[in-house]
Amino acid sequence: MVYAAGALALMSTLLTASPAAAVPSLGSVPDAGHLSVDPLMRHLRALQAATDRGGGVRAPGTAGFTNSAGYVESVLTAAGYQVREHHFTFNYTQVLAARVRVLPDGGDEQIQVINYTPSTPVGGIQAPLAAVPVDATTGCEATDYAGSDYSGRIALIRRGGCSFTVKQRAAAAAGAIAVIIYNNQPGKVYGSLLGPTDGVVPVGAVTQELGERLVAAGPVRLELEVRQVIQTRETFNILADTRRGDPNDVLVVGAHLDTIPESPGINDNATGVAAVLTLAQLASHAPVPRKLRFAFWSAEEWGQVGSGAYLSTLDAAGLAQISGYVDLAKLGSPNYIRGVFDSADVDGSGGVTGPAGSATIENALIQGFALQRLSWKPVDLGGLANSDWLSFLSAGVPISGLFSGTEDLKTASEAALFGGVAGVAYDTCHALLCDRIDNVNRQVLEQNLRAVAFGLVVLETAPCAGGQRARAPGASRTPAGPFGRLA
Repeated sequence: MVYAAGALALMSTLLTASPAAAVPSLGSVPDAGHLSVDPLMRHLRALQAATDRGGGVRAPGTAGFTNSAGYVESVLTAAGYQVREHHFTFNYTQVLAARVRVLPDGGDEQIQVINYTPSTPVGGIQAPLAAVPVDATTGCEATDYAGSDYSGRIALIRRGGCSFTVKQRAAAAAGAIAVIIYNNQPGKVYGSLLGPTDGVVPVGAVTQELGERLVAAGPVRLELEVRQVIQTRETFNILADTRRGDPNDVLVVGAHLDTIPESPGINDNATGVAAVLTLAQLASHAPVPRKLRFAFWSAEEWGQVGSGAYLSTLDAAGLAQISGYVDLAKLGSPNYIRGVFDSADVDGSGGVTGPAGSATIENALIQGFALQRLSWKPVDLGGLANSDWLSFLSAGVPISGLFSGTEDLKTASEAALFGGVAGVAYDTCHALLCDRIDNVNRQVLEQNLRAVAFGLVVLETAPCAGGQRARAPGASRTPAGPFGRLA
């Protein structure tokens, strides 16, 4: 009866405000077109100003992060929330140099620094390159190095089969003085050793294209420079719960507030933060049956550390109270997709799936695009789509979320579905200084805001019944009906 009564109240108010209204209330979904992006854009402008005043980035421990956190807390407090800070320490890393070139006269090529790598000397090292033969577990076992001499050489190893930590240890045991890992699929490689004490030799990573080019080049000498600073820093997450709602049935809606040290991070991920703030304002006085917890994570860029640290503080009872997690990441990419994290393997790709109840969340978000008669696509869990949903997935919490793309290239089929330019990155400013407000696509940002607002209403007004499987993507959807509790 509580859910039914809540549904009637919610259905009377949500998204009925005009576009000129500052912030409507979270209530019902008669017309998603009336929810404007304007309040969200005001948050984006404020976050960019706070970031700029603090040195231009929101890396944990910087003034930019502190300023932006202060703004988030002021908005939540003004909306009537009791704000909590969850403090923790983590291993902060920052890249100082990252380059590789073929000697004697090759130009510098792009290489990604593997997190927690030991650094090369300033200026780099010079050594012959030795490629490890490819198999299902390239470079993972000592026998992979038996057929060649790796002493004093840089080992070139294909990604896959085991962790980067295992690969660099095996290569170092064979005498290699550094390791370059090349991707086993198109795109860059982002990765980490297990911890700051696990590095044996310097490790960097390159694209599949560059790695295969180096293999084909035969015996070459390289100059490799990968350097980073590693230090312990304290930072904090920000959390706020709706006053109403069942405390034993909590839906968490989150986005990461931090940036890498090289970018102001407006699309990544001030767009997500601004969306969560807007949703928190919408929900502040709503008669929500399911309690909403709004979360702003720190140290996501260092491997979802903040969300993981928060979940580690919960006992079994506290974790059981969380019925689901909605992650909002990079919602305004210029050459966008409208992506829904595919925690139910809706496309049948065989990708990673979420715990029972994840399809419920995914379906609710899909309905948010369906209401707008918009196309969408399932985004497999993993790779460049990794965000704080990964911590909740690992903790056994149902998950999904929205995502409009990073530096991966848009495919021809995606261009046909969403418009834009095939063969160009979803966001050409990702991880760069140009990731500012003028980089953000307002149209898809508004569409994502409407989709998640409607999705939350679906989840809030659901009866206590089982979830349904999500449908395959398409240009237009009809809402699939009521969804149940998340677990």
